[in-house]
Amino acid sequence: MPGASNGSRLHPSAGTRTRSFDYSAMNLAGMFLLARLGEHLGVDLWHYNGEGGRNIRKALAYLAPFTDPRRPWPHEQISPLNRPAMLPLLLQARQVYKDPRVEDWTEQLPADEVTPHRAQLLYARPKGLAD
Repeated sequence: MPGASNGSRLHPSAGTRTRSFDYSAMNLAGMFLLARLGEHLGVDLWHYNGEGGRNIRKALAYLAPFTDPRRPWPHEQISPLNRPAMLPLLLQARQVYKDPRVEDWTEQLPADEVTPHRAQLLYARPKGLAD
């Protein structure tokens, strides 16, 4: 599992990229895809801890709070953050981790970009979470 043990570096070169948020979100999406594929093989990558405690959940917990437009991204980003790119990841994480923080992060995204997003069809709200 790449990056720092607190999830802050999804890839060793992410902090040096000119669009580091987008690059980090793309790397996290790749980790999510691998975890989904692992499900079909009976391998739980969602809860796997790599060297130094690195894991997908920590990477998400580092990146997701930046869905809040009031929170500035601390690394280089020459274009506006593509915060809505996080929506499919947050909706999947909501199903996998059932962590209330995921709902908070999702609510930081603009409603006009969240409501019509096709990811809403793929990752329905699990029972037991409020609307």
